[in-house]
Amino acid sequence: MYSRRILGVFYISYCILQLTTAAETSAQMQPPRFSMQPSSLNSIVREGTTKILQCSAVGIPQPIYRWLKNGVPLGEFSSELFYKIHNTQRQDAGAYQCIAKNDVGAIFSEKNNIVVAYMGVFENNIEQEVTVESGKAAILNFPHIESEPPPSVIWQDENGENGVLRYDQKYAITDKHQLVILCASKEDVRSYRARAINTQLGKVENSPYIKLNVYGDDNKEIAPEIIIKPQDTKIIKGQEYRNIFCIANARPLHELETLWFKDGILIDLAGITYDLNDQWNRTLSLISANLTHTGQYTCQARLKTGGFATVTASATVTVYEKPTMLSNLKSETYGEFGSTIVLECNVEGIPLPSITWYKDAKKIASVGAGAGEADNSDVDDGAGRYRVEVDRSLIISDLKMEDMGIYQCIASNEAGESSIYTWLKIKTSPPVMQSAPSNLTVLDGKDATITCRAIGAPTPNVTWYFNDSLIIKLSGRLQALDEGDLLITSTTTADSGKYTCIRANDAGNVSGEAYLTVLVRTQIIAPPVDTRVLLGHTATLQCKVSNDPNVKYNIDWFHNKHDSNRFDHKSDTKKMDDKLKPIIEENLYLKNEVEILNEKVKRLELGKKENNLIFYGFKESTENINIAEMVSKTLNDSDTEIRKSDINKAFRIDKVKGEARPILVNMLNEWKRNEILRNKKKLPKNIYVNEDFSKDILEKRRELIPQLKEERRKGRIAFIKYNKLVVKGETGGIKKALKELKETKTWVPNIKNKAGKQETTRRAIIQTATDFFRKLYAAEQSTQDITINLDDDDDLEDIPVFLQSEIEKAVNSLKNNKAPGADQITNEMIKTSVMSPEKLRKLTEIYNFILSTECIPSQWTKSTIILLHEKGDRNVIQNYRPISFVEYLQSFL
Repeated sequence: MYSRRILGVFYISYCILQLTTAAETSAQMQPPRFSMQPSSLNSIVREGTTKILQCSAVGIPQPIYRWLKNGVPLGEFSSELFYKIHNTQRQDAGAYQCIAKNDVGAIFSEKNNIVVAYMGVFENNIEQEVTVESGKAAILNFPHIESEPPPSVIWQDENGENGVLRYDQKYAITDKHQLVILCASKEDVRSYRARAINTQLGKVENSPYIKLNVYGDDNKEIAPEIIIKPQDTKIIKGQEYRNIFCIANARPLHELETLWFKDGILIDLAGITYDLNDQWNRTLSLISANLTHTGQYTCQARLKTGGFATVTASATVTVYEKPTMLSNLKSETYGEFGSTIVLECNVEGIPLPSITWYKDAKKIASVGAGAGEADNSDVDDGAGRYRVEVDRSLIISDLKMEDMGIYQCIASNEAGESSIYTWLKIKTSPPVMQSAPSNLTVLDGKDATITCRAIGAPTPNVTWYFNDSLIIKLSGRLQALDEGDLLITSTTTADSGKYTCIRANDAGNVSGEAYLTVLVRTQIIAPPVDTRVLLGHTATLQCKVSNDPNVKYNIDWFHNKHDSNRFDHKSDTKKMDDKLKPIIEENLYLKNEVEILNEKVKRLELGKKENNLIFYGFKESTENINIAEMVSKTLNDSDTEIRKSDINKAFRIDKVKGEARPILVNMLNEWKRNEILRNKKKLPKNIYVNEDFSKDILEKRRELIPQLKEERRKGRIAFIKYNKLVVKGETGGIKKALKELKETKTWVPNIKNKAGKQETTRRAIIQTATDFFRKLYAAEQSTQDITINLDDDDDLEDIPVFLQSEIEKAVNSLKNNKAPGADQITNEMIKTSVMSPEKLRKLTEIYNFILSTECIPSQWTKSTIILLHEKGDRNVIQNYRPISFVEYLQSFL
């Protein structure tokens, strides 16, 4: 026993020593930090030579390195500080960087762009010819030659001193190494060539000669013209200089002058640093570029003596700025286990930089111009716990121990890159019991769950003990759940006892205990059996019960399924009814409330759809087309005047199924909606419109369609109005006649004229009817064009032929839904437009004036006459009754 105690003390001391050592080691760890990164100096390497790149970082433990080219690894991690490129070739050019890594994490170094210098030969050695009119500018293009970096170029002619062209206003060189010979004349006729020099290699190549031919009059004046116009240019802030070219031509050349402007202001007054590289102002150099150099630059060419128009050309200069971090991250950032932390990456630059977050040199996500759906994360964040916000900050939720590491934000744009990083540490905390084990009693055969839930950082593990002995096998009936709870299935009395759980992590432990009691289920093990006894004798029935000793039980005997105590059925039934009565009444009340609410919903739905129309047949387009404009244009083309402002909203409904979806249009005015429905037959072929009915109404209308067809088959006028079938007797009448007159070419198929001959053409039928009824109703009538203009101050007779009250009564007696007059005015329009006292008074004056002068306005003498068949043979004109559609206001007389 004594030796066991000594061993236990030694074991505890050893554990404490181990924990202390681990803590000290963790405290001594340091993340990698670069002391030397790949240098951008001397990044131009001659082809065939050796280039050595160096990368050095400090940290605990000592970092190891891995090199990348254009983001692709060049090998595995090693302790080697140098990377050698032997016998460099053109394909070795690219962006090189290293990753420094230790047990804390990994970070990227800056990039070094390696350029491999080389130079080929001019590909075409055949002499070229250029022909230009005298006085014009000749442009000799620089022949193609492969060279890195781009060569320096000197142009020569066959006659110049040492072959070099003299410094003269006549010659200009562009940024593409073109030779421009201004105001060309016959004196310039000779051969020219370019001499290319690669300054890194010291190699020189001469191009083939280009012969210049000039034709035309050498004395002809030439208007100013800009031959080489300034080009839009992007400059990186801090760049030493950048040239902008504006080469103009004219004759006489010495009279030509060039002026520069920035944003419309003379360059001298623009407040920027610049230089003009020649005395003819053809090359503008922007020096030590900063943001003030951004703007529009314009060159202006003109003759000093005038005579020709001034010519100008412009270009935009944009100054780019390398990303700059507005705030730095702490070298070490602490986060609570299970909490949410935000790592900021506030950056500015021109253009706005895109950023990428990395964890230990593994990509998390990108935001900005370079980001897209194809940007996949290299970090498994466990159900999307990592999220990059629009403001470029990284949010990590539900922090876990595996989230510890180095987080680096790299911002980049066309001007360069910049980065910041931090070492994220997760704070640990000892376990705290949230739901401790508690005593539990269950029946045998049932499942039992003993809780043991704790929180801590990191998540505490769980160990269960039974009766102070370690549970070795947690399988089968015994299972430890994810939360730490212990599940015991199909319990038996052997499971009764003491259960202890211990929750522990690196920061400490906590324990709890509880007792599980499993009771034996109370059950009948020897039920009563059929027994026969003599009448009057005693019958004994047994009922043996198995039960837990600690549980009391009662035995109830039943005779023919009734309690042996013989309860009163009627009394119990009444008690039950009394209890159910308020529940039934409450259910009836709730049912009534539901019905009222359903009715309100239907009314609201009907009101919502009141001004809706649904159009079918409009084709869908991949272009962004305004649906309201498309619908209103189609309606206007179909003689229905609709403005876009009459439409509240318009959109397609239903899911995309490969065919044109219907369009729902909500009108602002009900009368505009009704006008569209009246003119729906004027819509183009394959386009039709209907009201926006609810599903219940649509179903009801479908049910009425067979009845509608049957009524129409019988010759009756039948139509569906909302959810009802309307039948109006036999077809015919004035409305039908007017409709047939408008829509059919030959309403009356044929008719006999006064000579008894059958007329079949429309013109002949109309003439026959006109002759017949003109003779029948012949009468003299005085007509003349009159203009009625009654002012408010006109004197009226005291007793007019028509009283204003009579006119008002006549208007009020007009019936709705009647055919309009020839002027398309309906009863409804008259009622709504003339019912004010002022308008009624003027209308009364007009009718009295007509009656007193007996002069009828000429427009009232015209009418549309239709023939309504009365009876008998349809070929005889006497069997038709003429109906005259006159101007509506005339019908009052």
